[in-house]
Amino acid sequence: MKTIIPYLFFLSLVSCSKTSTPNPLVGTWKFLNETIANCTNSNYNGSSTCTTPPCPTLSINSNNTFVFSNGFGNVSGTYTITGNTITLVQAGQGSINGTLSGGVLSFVQNNQQAVTNVYCTYTDTFSK
Repeated sequence: MKTIIPYLFFLSLVSCSKTSTPNPLVGTWKFLNETIANCTNSNYNGSSTCTTPPCPTLSINSNNTFVFSNGFGNVSGTYTITGNTITLVQAGQGSINGTLSGGVLSFVQNNQQAVTNVYCTYTDTFSK
């Protein structure tokens, strides 16, 4: 009987353990490129890649936090996931939505360039 009790205790732990599906977004994402389009002044349309390190990275953590690093500083916050959409939220600074498709994480936002007063659509893409 003494040998059965530890065995049953072990089985109860194993049978009650949760199995969770790994989040495919968790990990470090490397900047691929930025496309600037639909600008109110078409001279600002274009695209860029990072050819000289440090290149931007986006670290998505399993505890629903993220850190974006562009080589000059870090921005951090929290995120939520709904379907294939991830929403990054920086406290007091707003949020941005991204989607995962074919191993590429894309963020699209419409912004005004502060200095030029030109409105553009920015698409930033990352891969693992």
